[in-house]
Amino acid sequence: MAAYNSGLAEYEAGKEQLDAGAEQLAEGREKLADAEEQLAEGEQQLLEGEELIARFEDGRDQIIAGIEELKATPADGDLVSIADRLGSDYSYMKNETDLDIEQGYVAVEAGRGYVSDNGEAVTKELKARILGLGLAAAAAVLALTAGLLGIFGLARASGVVSVVAALAAVAGAVFTMDAELTFSKVAGTSGSTLVLAGCAVLALAALINGITAIFTREKPAAPTA
Repeated sequence: MAAYNSGLAEYEAGKEQLDAGAEQLAEGREKLADAEEQLAEGEQQLLEGEELIARFEDGRDQIIAGIEELKATPADGDLVSIADRLGSDYSYMKNETDLDIEQGYVAVEAGRGYVSDNGEAVTKELKARILGLGLAAAAAVLALTAGLLGIFGLARASGVVSVVAALAAVAGAVFTMDAELTFSKVAGTSGSTLVLAGCAVLALAALINGITAIFTREKPAAPTA
């Protein structure tokens, strides 16, 4: 009986240890499941972090490329280039990896200033071209008028109008030439060359006709019946 009781006691003690072990095993499995879940969440956060870093680096590279493109923009005509506006000591990086956002805005403002000056210069040149074309057209009308006056025997009047036409043609050529030498060439336009040639021919012809007509005696009017 004593052996039985001793064995029963050992059995119950072993059962308690087994139950405790099973409980610890369940807790271990739960902790393992939590750890696996946390590991999966960590891996997802790591992937998201890497994606954010890639986006940051891509955005930074695009900003750098944009600023470098601004600095490399050649100046048209007599305009001050963007690089010269920024100065030789300009830098948009705080260090090897970090952008200086404030200096980035400085580059943007320099670019805007250049675009504004460029627009003003182009507008000024267009006005010069329009004025040149207007003077050339006026010279053509005056030359036609001088020709009609000559046909009707008004030599002196024809000569004076011809000289005025020549002066208008010269003025038209001057304004057109001023426009041709800057932004029109950048734009690849060739219309001004024709205007210049026309003004030159018209001015020469009108001047010759004017001098000739002025020193030509007018024919007396035919007697009326």
